[in-house]
Parts: sequence; structure tokens; C-alpha cells
Amino acid sequence: MANVATRFAGEIGTGLKVGIAAEEGVLSFWICETNSRFSSLDRRLASLDGSCPHYEIRVPCRRFRSLLEEFGVPFYVKVDIQGNDFLCVEDLDPYQLPRPSCVL
Repeated sequence: MANVATRFAGEIGTGLKVGIAAEEGVLSFWICETNSRFSSLDRRLASLDGSCPHYEIRVPCRRFRSLLEEFGVPFYVKVDIQGNDFLCVEDLDPYQLPRPSCVL
């Protein structure tokens, strides 16, 4: 876990510490020991179908919708959640999206 804590030290120190999941509660998060990019709430993804060493930590999780309700509509959303990207897209309200301010 030290590798994850070191890599995300800035993010950990600045705000909310939750995972995004389909359900709220404390859930298993699987750390892929050989490549942290594969770490996931989905053990199959983190273990690369059982071929990579991995271990479990427990993390508090929330639905993305509950974060939107608590903090409001963000100006920008960048999602890269191994195996759960779709959860954020599903929880976005098409009538409450950030207003485009410029064309990229």
C-alpha cells in the first residue's frame, strides 16, 4: 500500500477519500502488485484474471450521484476508474451538465 499512498500523496492530503462504486459502503479494493494501473474494485481486473499478484484493502465507497448532490455540478469531469468509468456517466443528469465555456 505504500506505493499507492506515495503516488497519490497530494490527492490524499487535499480532499475526499472515497472510491466510486455502484453501491455505498466499505468495499474491497484490489491492488495489482505488478502494475498499479490495474488496481480496481473488480478483483478479476486487478489480478489480470488471476495471473498477477494482488492484495485487498478496504475503502469507503460512494455513488458518483451522491457526490454531485453534495458538491454540485463540476466544471470538468475526467474519469479513469478501472472497470467503473460507466458509473460516473450513468449518474450524470443530462439536464445538469457543466456549461461549455470554450471549444477545445
